[in-house]
Amino acid sequence: MRSETETLHDLVRELADRIVEEVRDLVREDLNRRAAATGTGAPVQPESAALPIQRDRVTLSIAEVIEATGLSTSTLYRHLKSGELRSVLIGGRRLVRVSDLHQFVAAHLDAPAAVKP
Repeated sequence: MRSETETLHDLVRELADRIVEEVRDLVREDLNRRAAATGTGAPVQPESAALPIQRDRVTLSIAEVIEATGLSTSTLYRHLKSGELRSVLIGGRRLVRVSDLHQFVAAHLDAPAAVKP
C-alpha cells in the first residue's frame, strides 16, 4: 500500500509535467504565430521550444538554471531578487521550480531583444 507522501509526490510530479507541457505548447504556438506574421522561419517543433531539462525534475539548482538558460549568475540573481523568477529555499538550498522557470522564459518572449551589430 502506498503512503500518503508517495501519493502526494506522484500527484505533484504529474501536475508539474502537465504544467511543463502546457508551457511548451504555449511557447511553440507563440513562436509559430510570430513566424507566420513575419514570414520568417519554419514552424517550431515541440523539442526546439523546450528548455533542456529532464522531464521528471520538479526543481533545479541555481547552477542548473544558469546552465539551462545561459543567463549569467548576476542576471539570474537579479531576476530572483526582483521576484520576476520565483524560487524556494529547501534545506538551505535555493531552488527554482521547473514550472516557474518555464513561465519566466515564456514571459520574456515578448520582451524586445537588444541586437548588437
